[in-house]
Amino acid sequence: MRFQHRKFDQSERKSPTKFELASTTEIDKFESLATDFFEKILNMNRDDCLITDESSLWDFHGEISNDLFYSKILEVYRVNVSNVERGNLVKIFQKIAQAKR
Repeated sequence: MRFQHRKFDQSERKSPTKFELASTTEIDKFESLATDFFEKILNMNRDDCLITDESSLWDFHGEISNDLFYSKILEVYRVNVSNVERGNLVKIFQKIAQAKR
């Protein structure tokens, strides 16, 4: 694929696009679990990531499936989350928290 380079013309500049981030109301309830989860499951520092109520496992890896992470979650937290729709982190955290009770 070839890209054409051209000089930027200020007249083509558009107004800034406004966007709204998804809510963090639910994910905020699991902050300590999220910190532990990101370290143990994703090998990431939670503080380096933006997560919202819509965040998914898919947002944090480039694998072709979530299976590796489902296995790690099962091993670490002893909870099967493979049936969580779209790998939604709020739903995964809810299942883990519920299992701890």
